Amino acid sequence: MKYYNYQVTFSEIPDEVTLCINLSNCPIHCPDCHSKFLWEDVGTELTKQELYRLLDANSACTCLCLMGGDADYDGLAKIVGYYCDWTTERGKWMNIAVYSGRKDVQDMIDHGASYWVQMLTYLKVGPYIKELGGLDKETTNQRLYRMSRMKLEGDPDQLLKLAEYKYKDGQIWSIQGFDYTYKFWR
Repeated sequence: MKYYNYQVTFSEIPDEVTLCINLSNCPIHCPDCHSKFLWEDVGTELTKQELYRLLDANSACTCLCLMGGDADYDGLAKIVGYYCDWTTERGKWMNIAVYSGRKDVQDMIDHGASYWVQMLTYLKVGPYIKELGGLDKETTNQRLYRMSRMKLEGDPDQLLKLAEYKYKDGQIWSIQGFDYTYKFWR
């Protein structure tokens, strides 16, 4: 898995100072994509050492956001695992987010994403459709979810079932979260 660039932002995840890493080789190819250069397999390999270097250099951030990764969910799972190792080793917790161009969370699961989705703090799904607008428009098809972990966080009446994941042993887990998209609306 390769990344093209990174930046620190205040706008990608509400209420967070976010280290955004743009992953390349995107298979979604939204017609009105603003980052078509990320469709190619370009950039620097995002190894454990490289991720640690970026995290250490930007440790004042409160969130890591991996922008993309839909071409290699196994690679993305490794990166999420490396991130969890980094937080454990440093004794510092940062939230973690993934931006996906898949239409919804179930679409990610159906294309090979798995258990690691439950490890995320935030997950944005939905391809960019110009006529519907981005996350800042109430008409958008894109959604940002705050994922629910084992401990229930937020109003249980607002908890949404986002997808089901079937483990190898046949057990089915429900992936749940809260819709935070409204936090972008102006």
